[in-house]
Amino acid sequence: MLSDYNNLFTEQLNTQCCVYMLIGNGGNENPMWLQFAELIESGLHFRSSQNSAIWFTIPFLNNDNIDTWCLDFPEIYNHFRTLKYDYIQSNFPTVYSQVK
Repeated sequence: MLSDYNNLFTEQLNTQCCVYMLIGNGGNENPMWLQFAELIESGLHFRSSQNSAIWFTIPFLNNDNIDTWCLDFPEIYNHFRTLKYDYIQSNFPTVYSQVK
């Protein structure tokens, strides 16, 4: 179920990284700080842990909705954390090295 959302997540992450590379204004705006925050009615919500007002929501696919998700928070969080680290390290090593 989570892997169905990988492409949507990496598309959003790519956008965040490109914006940061173009106009990033400090370490707290780094996309490395983005993390899964919560399930909301419209989808999976991600936001920065650094109070930088950077966030995005991935809409639910097909017949998914908040009631069909029986996964616990740590499972969702860890899945997207690993995906984020791997994607940024491979595609944006400068962004990755600023926080790691």
